[in-house]
Amino acid sequence: MIQFDEKFWNELKKDALNCDVPFPQMLRTYGETMAEAFRRTFAEHDYLNVHTVFDTDAREIGIFVEKDVVLNVVNVDREIGFHEAKQLVPNVILGEKLDIEITPSDLSILTAAIRLMEAELSPSLTRHHFRTVGRTTN
Repeated sequence: MIQFDEKFWNELKKDALNCDVPFPQMLRTYGETMAEAFRRTFAEHDYLNVHTVFDTDAREIGIFVEKDVVLNVVNVDREIGFHEAKQLVPNVILGEKLDIEITPSDLSILTAAIRLMEAELSPSLTRHHFRTVGRTTN
């Protein structure tokens, strides 16, 4: 997980107020944007269910993928070996699905993808998106 500094965290809160969006929804939308930027940046991978997790108390975000626990790994993007999984979750069983963190050590590698995505949306569409997502997920 990567920790946001207080200045960035406060900017997110300010953006939420300016867009008239509840802060938890702003975080979800930001997380969705990060996940999409990750998918675009690492498009050559066959990751399944890329998603983000926020720890609001610690001001941290992590990017995770779902992987099946298998005895013999065939697809490293979608599977994790049983022995490796056991080191992460001691009581794991074969066939179980685990969320595995794949957060880059430096989120700046996602910056270009995020900027392209921002360019695809006008500010008014972005505000509309936040309001629409807010209504459908709350």
